[in-house]
Amino acid sequence: LDKYKSEPKDRITVKVGGDMEFEPKLELKRWDEVGFSVKLKETEAGNPSLSFVGDKIKWSKGNIDIEYYDYAEGEGGYKMVWFLKEKPLTNKVDFSIQSENLDFFYQPPLNLENTDPNLTCTETQCKNADGNIVSERPENVVGSYVVYHSTKGGMNDVYGKDYKAGQAFIIYRPRLIDANGLEAWGNLHIENGIYSVKLPDDFYNKAVSPIKSN
Repeated sequence: LDKYKSEPKDRITVKVGGDMEFEPKLELKRWDEVGFSVKLKETEAGNPSLSFVGDKIKWSKGNIDIEYYDYAEGEGGYKMVWFLKEKPLTNKVDFSIQSENLDFFYQPPLNLENTDPNLTCTETQCKNADGNIVSERPENVVGSYVVYHSTKGGMNDVYGKDYKAGQAFIIYRPRLIDANGLEAWGNLHIENGIYSVKLPDDFYNKAVSPIKSN
């Protein structure tokens, strides 16, 4: 799959599946000049399978299924949703990540980021002494990565490209859901070419398969 969204001044390219043969890989590009790819680090034995259900692309191998599809909620975006059919031996799922002309900024909980002694903060809100909310961070943004163009922002170039503040993408932290409806936030970490999602210990110990990362 290879398709385009938006106007040329703010083009977004979404590509699923690699080049020569299908592989569990998602590539995103913006403005025709920045982008990143995420590919599962395969640890399962056996042969993969590929299927199409409506607008969804589904790749399966061993204990893991991955679905790729557009979604229209909110500002919209593209999803890579994976399923663990049985509880894995470890509580972490790893992907390799490659990027071009991008900087990744982790969004910590506000109570860990705040340095103002006059504010009282939770993970998602900071309030002043009067109880007024002065900053907020949605739950799915806490623990996410906001991804910016490494050299451009706050400007349009001579070709009319619309960089705005330079934000190219946001990688939200995943929501984990087990077969009984138990939910938790996955711990997302990107470093040294590895994109990993860790299942919190309490969730991992209690979860009943299959487990979905949404």
